[in-house]
Amino acid sequence: MKITFVNRMMGIKFGGGESFDLCIAKELQKLGHEVDLVIGAPMIKEPLSIKDIKVTYIKTPYLRSIHYKIKPTNFLYRLISILAAKADGYIWSFVAYWVLKKKDSDIFQLCGLSHLGAKLSSNGRISSIFWPGPPSKSLKKSILKSHINFAHGDTLNRLKELTTTLHDIPPGVDLELFSSKKRESKKKVRFLFVGRFIDVKNLDFLIDAFNEAYKIDQNIELILVGEGTQEQSLKRVINSDITFVGFKRDKELANEYKRADVFCIVSKYESFSIVTLEAMASSLAIIASDRGYLPKLIKDNETGLIISLDDKSALKEAILKLASDKNLRDRLSKNAREFVEQNFSWKKSAKRLEKIYKEKICEILS
Repeated sequence: MKITFVNRMMGIKFGGGESFDLCIAKELQKLGHEVDLVIGAPMIKEPLSIKDIKVTYIKTPYLRSIHYKIKPTNFLYRLISILAAKADGYIWSFVAYWVLKKKDSDIFQLCGLSHLGAKLSSNGRISSIFWPGPPSKSLKKSILKSHINFAHGDTLNRLKELTTTLHDIPPGVDLELFSSKKRESKKKVRFLFVGRFIDVKNLDFLIDAFNEAYKIDQNIELILVGEGTQEQSLKRVINSDITFVGFKRDKELANEYKRADVFCIVSKYESFSIVTLEAMASSLAIIASDRGYLPKLIKDNETGLIISLDDKSALKEAILKLASDKNLRDRLSKNAREFVEQNFSWKKSAKRLEKIYKEKICEILS
């Protein structure tokens, strides 16, 4: 099959949706399919490089940055934020459609972008939508027009309110790249965060609790991997051993996991969390909030510790507990690695998606 993956963000920023698309695309390519990417790119800066797969970059103004920068503290700001995100998607999709129209792909695999999927479907092309996060109910018509819809985690449950014809395709994890190699003994216990520096990740809460824990135990450090609109404001509230190391991918990112002892993800919401899978595969104990899919991904006191959202005292105590108890860290990290090994495989997910594609093509042709 000829499969074109369409992702507005991949050449600009990397999140869970982008990681999923790229890994599944490469796995389908290994299965013998002809796969290419059509992805967004910055207007001025160089786009993020993608290796080992054919890429077409589409440059349009990145209006979504306005959506991330503005805090929706009142009606006007909420309106501006929503309009910026919608305009960004519509403008990029409009340009992308004319690029995709010229392709003879059997399947167009889109990350969100259901309006673009519906338009392709209306013109006799097969569109498949992957939902990295819960879609708005206003998208129901375009969701129903697309041939295939799939998701995983908490998003899957929310999609059931909009359509009954959907599929569960879980992510995988590269168990060789994110390995469980033995860590070198060191003086400080290293805590790690990986992700975008945006409001939903709740980093001000993490930093605040870490600052409080540091007053009691100076043998801890926090490494923040990523970038985002909140970076400068977060740096202003640091009064402990916290380091920002920038955006990392592939081996550089894997090395950050290898150097860490505990992974922290205390988001206000996570539909799934691929970075948490990577941390578990890297044999890290996890501290996670009790929101979204995280309590289903992390088993409290088995693969990590679950804390109530915005309970600073609970987060501080979890940090101190894991910092002082190596046996607990070792037990949680061992269980985390085993859980990922048993339940998540990119190859299995790609074969599952391949089967869905083939069935849909046969259905349309018959």
